[in-house]
Amino acid sequence: VSFKVSAKNLAVKDGVELLGGTSDPFIRVVAKNSNGVKIPLYRSEVVKENHKTPSWKDFSFDLPSTLVPSVDTSLTLEVWDWDPDGSHDFIG
Repeated sequence: VSFKVSAKNLAVKDGVELLGGTSDPFIRVVAKNSNGVKIPLYRSEVVKENHKTPSWKDFSFDLPSTLVPSVDTSLTLEVWDWDPDGSHDFIG
């Protein structure tokens, strides 16, 4: 599986937008199996510049052998705001 990802108009999660607030977005790809369990597959680099319209490096990954694809399996791309203390904020 191979991806090229960019975003537009991301929400500001650090500070207030009108006062120059920013976000430090990164993406996560997770699979959800038929039992609803999320399986992390990939995490991108954090984008520090162009935080509202970021573009990430192209990436690809192999599905783990423990993930048995079925009609109930889904892949989700999530955008998160990175925080130094690890309490990352979900953007979308």
